[in-house]
Amino acid sequence: MSVPIYLVAVLFSLFFVLFVVELVRRGALREQYSLLWLGLGLAMLVLSASPRLLRTLADWFGVYYAPSLLFLFSSFCAFALLLHITVALSKLADRVIRLTQELAIAEHRIQELERRLPDGGTARGREGAGAPEARGREGDLP
Repeated sequence: MSVPIYLVAVLFSLFFVLFVVELVRRGALREQYSLLWLGLGLAMLVLSASPRLLRTLADWFGVYYAPSLLFLFSSFCAFALLLHITVALSKLADRVIRLTQELAIAEHRIQELERRLPDGGTARGREGAGAPEARGREGDLP
């Protein structure tokens, strides 16, 4: 790799690490995931800053053009992170489905209890009993 390519790779890696740190500082990225991204960024920074190490690893893996090893390494890490995020997303989707079902059951139970009231659930004598504004409108979050 020529010196400008190494410099671009080092600058990009450094920018990436600083960007991840800034995302964590703002609260846009959880620390749990930031460790993965920081590890990837630091590995890229080390490999970019050390051409001899990169060439040694390229020879060891049988890669003819050493900079392509950086691309290969980045691709493998990106696929691993995508898989990790997909697994987390699948778990969250299952959790949303379960919580939605539990909410529907709870609302059904509330409606059943309101119907069992002597006046059919329209009692206004008690503070907010049966009043939609007491429970919140449909679609509102607590």
